[in-house]
Amino acid sequence: MPRTPQRHHDVAASADAFPADRRDYITVRPEEYPDVSQHRASLIAWEMALRAEAAGNRGSWRFGETVVEEVPHD
Repeated sequence: MPRTPQRHHDVAASADAFPADRRDYITVRPEEYPDVSQHRASLIAWEMALRAEAAGNRGSWRFGETVVEEVPHD
């Protein structure tokens, strides 16, 4: 597995590369990043001026400028 900084970059690049869906969410598949937690992914999204959706993701990470329920950062 690549080291954490590389995985950070990989998650950020994926979130930046995927188009937003009809609800303006960018969806990333967490199974592609087994060593990155949802909490860490939410921090990466926050660094990109996005928020991570906490509810209703159906197994995916969803990021957007606005979300219904944000993943807590604590």
